[in-house]
Amino acid sequence: MKTLILMRHAESSWPANNDNDFERPLSKLGENSIEIMSEALLTKNINLELMVCSTAVRAAKTAAKLADRLQYRRKQVTLLDELYLAKPADIWQIIKNFDNQNNTVMLVGHNPGLTALASYITGEYVSNLPVCGVYAIQIDLDNWQDICPGYGRCLFFDYPDKYNA
Repeated sequence: MKTLILMRHAESSWPANNDNDFERPLSKLGENSIEIMSEALLTKNINLELMVCSTAVRAAKTAAKLADRLQYRRKQVTLLDELYLAKPADIWQIIKNFDNQNNTVMLVGHNPGLTALASYITGEYVSNLPVCGVYAIQIDLDNWQDICPGYGRCLFFDYPDKYNA
């Protein structure tokens, strides 16, 4: 049994002097959202074994702050250039190469790839993974290499606005 946790980076901002998408920093709201989502994830008692993240600044900062809060060693966060604005097929190949010793893996990346991937793996329509949203999928397989469309089922779908009522 494998668990794949898809997380979209927290909200970012566009500094007035920088129009480089890759370098966008987190906004204050984004940083607060990470706190909210880390608390929500802690209540779910997830035994995170691997965290893989896009190298874009907003994604890497999201992963680093989340790792600190979940007591996952920040140095063990794997940064992959290939996750920056990756298409679902590209993310699919990354997943197929995960070490099978890791049963619970989190990917921190970007839309639209993560939303499309959630739909693809579960076979259910997912309209949007909002910023700092988390979509966890249980996959009834022992080997990441055997993953197929429709093999997963949603364990939970969580996002900061659920807690801002």
